[in-house]
Amino acid sequence: MRYAQSGIALVGVLALLLAISTVSLAGLERAFWQTRLLSGEMAEQQALAAAEAAIRRVAVNPPAYAREPLAPVLAGNARDWRSLLQEYGQSLPVLSGYPAARVLVEYMADASGYRITALGHDRAARHRVLLQAVLIPGDDARVWRRLR
Repeated sequence: MRYAQSGIALVGVLALLLAISTVSLAGLERAFWQTRLLSGEMAEQQALAAAEAAIRRVAVNPPAYAREPLAPVLAGNARDWRSLLQEYGQSLPVLSGYPAARVLVEYMADASGYRITALGHDRAARHRVLLQAVLIPGDDARVWRRLR
């Protein structure tokens, strides 16, 4: 006795295979985007570490790097500070394998301390972080800010 086969099992298996493939591809796409986001965050942290290392290195002996304060005093505009760092800042190798940081150390106008501005890069030099610190000799407190 012969049974006529309608192919419903084949259609069911193909539908199940399609559903599993769709879920797998969605998972792979999500993992790809998470990896991209995390790699960008890691590069940002590397640039921050380079800028912090530059400030710490200069803070050991700020008079060796210091210059007269720039006029006019700039607000927290990172673009203006980056151009000033390129023009007046000093190149300072801080971390092995990283591009050199740019550092600008100014005497504060009231002669109470120093303003240190540092620009750090990640290993690939794609991300930049600009930090400023105010250092007052004899005072352990340091005021830091990130310029954006």
